Amino acid sequence: MVLVLNVLFGQSDSTQVRDSSAAQADTAAYAGVITPAYSSSIKSPIYYSANDSIVTDVLERRATLYGKASIKTNGIEIQADQIDIFWEDHLMAAKGKVDSTGKYVGRPILTQDGEKIVMDSVRMNSETKKAKIYGMESKQGEGYITGDEAKRTDDAIYLREGHYTTCNLKHPHFYINARKLKVIPNDKAVCGPFNLVIEDVHTPLGFVMGFFPMINKRKSGLIFPLIGEDISRGFFMQEGGYYWAVNDYLGIRTVGDLYANGSYRINSAADYIHRYRFNGKVSIDYNRLKQGFDNSTPPKQFRFNWTHSSKQRKNSSFRANVYITSSKFFETVNTNPIVRNNNVTNSSITYFKQFGPSPFNMTVTMRGDQNVNGRSSNSDVPQAIYNASLPEFSFNMNRIAPFKRKTKLG
Repeated sequence: MVLVLNVLFGQSDSTQVRDSSAAQADTAAYAGVITPAYSSSIKSPIYYSANDSIVTDVLERRATLYGKASIKTNGIEIQADQIDIFWEDHLMAAKGKVDSTGKYVGRPILTQDGEKIVMDSVRMNSETKKAKIYGMESKQGEGYITGDEAKRTDDAIYLREGHYTTCNLKHPHFYINARKLKVIPNDKAVCGPFNLVIEDVHTPLGFVMGFFPMINKRKSGLIFPLIGEDISRGFFMQEGGYYWAVNDYLGIRTVGDLYANGSYRINSAADYIHRYRFNGKVSIDYNRLKQGFDNSTPPKQFRFNWTHSSKQRKNSSFRANVYITSSKFFETVNTNPIVRNNNVTNSSITYFKQFGPSPFNMTVTMRGDQNVNGRSSNSDVPQAIYNASLPEFSFNMNRIAPFKRKTKLG
C-alpha cells in the first residue's frame, strides 16, 4: 500500500491509497504527476513512475521511488533503479543497486535535449539543471566520453580524469587521457595537457591541449583516427582525416590508414543529395598495402565506385552503379575469404522514360563486367579485364483495353 504523492501538496482533502495488485503488467505499478501548488516550492510539474514502490516522508519533504523508477520535469528525464526527490530543495538523486550476483544494475540514465548520459549515481537540481555525476559514460558525435567525476551545468560538462575515445568497447583499446576535460554537448570537447593510452599503457604521445569536434549534424572538421595493432602490419592509425561539408547537398570525406611496415591507404568519398530529386556517392580508394616487414615495395591498387539514384520526375529516372577496381584490390583490403576471392564486378547505367499519359515507355541500359583475375591472349599474368556491352534499348507498351466499357451495365 503506497501513499499517492498528490496528497502531500494539497491536491486532495483525503488520504488516497493505491494497491499494487491493480497495476497492469505492461505499465509502471505507480505513476502520477506532482503539480505546483500555491503553497508548494515546486515550480514545474514532476511526472513520476516506479515498478516496485514509492515511499514518502512528509517531515523530511522527501519521496523515494524504487524499481525502474522514472522522473520527468523541466525538459529532463532520469531513469534508475532508485530515485530520491527532495522537493523543498528541487533536488533529485538517483543510483542503481547491486543484485544477487554482485553486479551493479539499474544505473541512472539522464536524458536532455537528445543527449543521453549513463552514470553510477547523480545528484541534480531540477530548476538550475546543475548536477554532480559519478562514473559517467556518454556518446558524443562519433566519440565516447567517460569520467570518474563530473559536474554538469545547463550547457557544459566538466570532468575530472576524463577519457575520450572513438572505440565503442566497454573497455576501449585506446583513449585520450586528460586530468580535466570540458564537454559542450553536440559541439566539442576541449582539454589541457593530455596523453594517449593504448591497451592500458600510458604512452608519451600527447600535447599541451586538445580539441575534439563532436558534431552530429553536417559540419567540417577533423576525423580522429583509430589506433591499434595488426598482426601482419604492426601498429596502425586508421580512418583519420578530414570531413568537408561543402554545403547542405555535398560532403567530402577524405581519410587514410598508416601502418608501421610502411603500408598506407587513402580513401576519398563524396556524398551528394538533392531531396526529392536524386542522391549518390562517388568513392575513390588508393593503397599500397603489404604483409610483413620485408623491404619489398607494395603494388599500387585502386578502386572506383559511383552510385546514383534519382526519383522519378517528369516521367523519367536515372540510375547508375559503376564499379572499377585493380586486380589485387580485394586481397589487400579485406580478410574475408569470400570477398578476397571475388573475381567479377558488375556495373550498369539505366535511363527510363515514360511518354506522358500514353502507354509507351523506353528503357536504355548499358552494362559492363570486370574480371579482376582475367588473362589476356599474350600473357599469363593475371590482370583486370573490363568488358562493356553496347547499350540495350527497349521500347514497351503497357497493356490497354480499347474496347472496355466506360460505364458498367446493371
